[in-house]
Amino acid sequence: MSGHSKFANIKHKKERNDAAKGKIFTVIGRELAVAVKEGGPDPANNSRLRDVIAKAKANNMPNDTIDRGIKKAAGDANSVNYENLTYEGYGPNGVAIIVDTLTDNKNRTAANVRSAFTKGGGNVGTPGSVSFMFDKKGQIIIDKEECEMDPDELMMLALDAGAEDFSEEEDSYEVITAPEDFSAVREALEKAGVPMMEADVTMIPQNWVELTDEESIKKMQRILDLLGEQKEAGREICVVEAALFLEENYQEFCDEVWYVYTEEEIRIRRLMESRGYSREKSLGIIRNQVSDQVFREHTDYVIENNGDLKGTRRQIREGIERNETL
Repeated sequence: MSGHSKFANIKHKKERNDAAKGKIFTVIGRELAVAVKEGGPDPANNSRLRDVIAKAKANNMPNDTIDRGIKKAAGDANSVNYENLTYEGYGPNGVAIIVDTLTDNKNRTAANVRSAFTKGGGNVGTPGSVSFMFDKKGQIIIDKEECEMDPDELMMLALDAGAEDFSEEEDSYEVITAPEDFSAVREALEKAGVPMMEADVTMIPQNWVELTDEESIKKMQRILDLLGEQKEAGREICVVEAALFLEENYQEFCDEVWYVYTEEEIRIRRLMESRGYSREKSLGIIRNQVSDQVFREHTDYVIENNGDLKGTRRQIREGIERNETL
């Protein structure tokens, strides 16, 4: 046994905390969309989709969000197409860096990655310039606190399923597999009820480089922080508000339709107070709009706007959190 990830426990616990805040859901949502488009929406016949679902669950993504992402990718032929792009380069003191991206705009992503390297005193290299110093492997991280299985039993389970290596860190276990055996090993652990903190096919360095001087550490952290900001930024949200939204078919250009519902009497009072309309004019405007029933039939999310502004804002935040895959 050998330790491939000296800092894996810190790294993956941080990612899990980020996921609890919803910051990683956007990235996983894109991976779900790519997996569905490549192999279909049925996990039973799509091993990549099964792996992404497992990754989503390991990062605490709600089941309804996972299901919604799969259905959306399967039913929307005109949805955004993402592509995997890999960048290689060097950080301070010649540290080799590989950046895997999933993007819908490769020009923007290339510029952002190059900027992150430059601001951290590094530079982007050519394809193959550093990848020969890494091995592509399946990596599964298991939190000791959440795993009740005996370490020896866990090791034998992983090795019998096809794992290449098993190592024990201070507060986690690490299982390493060949890329082609990753799904089988992960599924064997899942079937045995082993909770996985992280499960993915990644690039593992053949050698580790320790930065000792403060300036190099700051520059390296700068690169990682800038790349992390890009990962967490996700796609920008554009909101379209229109009184004749359905009548003008604006829904054809939107990923989701939100309906802000207000009781009729409250709407009349607000129109009279904010715009100085008479009751008759306010009622006429309301009656000329599509009915509440029609709106609800064409809506993905409803906000009840009968209370105060604080309550409405809370519902908006909940709407965004429930669908980080936008």
